[in-house]
Amino acid sequence: MALLLGRLAGAAAHHWKRSLAIVAVVLAGLGALAATGTGFSDDFATPGTESQRAYDLLSERFPAQAGDTATLVFSVPDGTLRDGGRPAAIADAVAAVAGQPHVTGVADPLRTEGQVSRDGRIAFTTVQYDAPAMDLGAAPATRSRRRTRSRSAPASGPTATARWSTRPSRPRPRSAS
Repeated sequence: MALLLGRLAGAAAHHWKRSLAIVAVVLAGLGALAATGTGFSDDFATPGTESQRAYDLLSERFPAQAGDTATLVFSVPDGTLRDGGRPAAIADAVAAVAGQPHVTGVADPLRTEGQVSRDGRIAFTTVQYDAPAMDLGAAPATRSRRRTRSRSAPASGPTATARWSTRPSRPRPRSAS
């Protein structure tokens, strides 16, 4: 293999004008192919598969659970999330997120078992949406970030910081139309 690559490099160096022309033609061809393509597809339907049937059944019988999820994490640099006015600020932030369009469920992490770290400084909650993330776009997360940022900072005392992860928790097939 090294011998072949050495010969190829030698030929390219010896006939550099021809090599440059070949590279230009290849790049032009790739550019033309890219320009005539149909674009990207975000339709992940897989008709006839078990996962598609399960997703269709979920969408039909439990539409509130058929969408994607986001994770909202609350953290504090010192103390715990249960100190002072932090629980009220977290409850307000969770209520603000719950009132957003397309949100079908979100729980207060301080009232839900297993969602607070052992040291009490970090907690998370899962936000359930009624549609896949690709259908919702960035608006729900942007709107919720603004609302939680303004509500998770009480006027006096240490504040809790809210962070979002808006990546879908798992890929979702789309129903065949």
